[in-house]
Amino acid sequence: MENETQEYQYQERQINPEEHDYIEIGEGKISGYISLFLGFMSFLAVLCFQFPQYFTTAELRAAYDAEFLREVLKYSMWVSLAFAFITFCLRKNRRLAALGVLFVLVSFAMGGYNVPTGPVEPSKFSFGLDWVVLAFIVSAVLFIFLEKVFPKYKDQAIIRPEWSLDFLYFVVNHLLITALLLVGNYF
Repeated sequence: MENETQEYQYQERQINPEEHDYIEIGEGKISGYISLFLGFMSFLAVLCFQFPQYFTTAELRAAYDAEFLREVLKYSMWVSLAFAFITFCLRKNRRLAALGVLFVLVSFAMGGYNVPTGPVEPSKFSFGLDWVVLAFIVSAVLFIFLEKVFPKYKDQAIIRPEWSLDFLYFVVNHLLITALLLVGNYF
């Protein structure tokens, strides 16, 4: 028998254009996703303002201006509500907008952008939620831009089924790193 080596030929990946994967203006998905994103980020920011000793990193607290971030939070909360209103007016994808409104209302109930700030007492236990929020925003903006400008596959959608897996990897990696830092700092 002759020892033949066969080389496998990889085929070009075919992307099947699916109607539900592409986001078009007028469907309420864009405004719904923006409302949900800003609402959730506002909720996390209010948590950071409310409990800075547990949810913020001392090094980052020293680097940013709290009043500027308070203004960003205020506009994010109102813009989230505005995009939710647009989604409700379009009468499509209301669940996204409803979740965005829910996060904003909970944020307002916790004090919203008027949460008082002052000196923060150091704590052994700090989650670093401010770092996770900033890393997520920067990563989302950067990778959405890169996937739009330099797509790996022609006609690929940004919000595609694999995107949820990317988000899961992001969350697990950041939470794992944070958990390791918490354990290391505690002991």
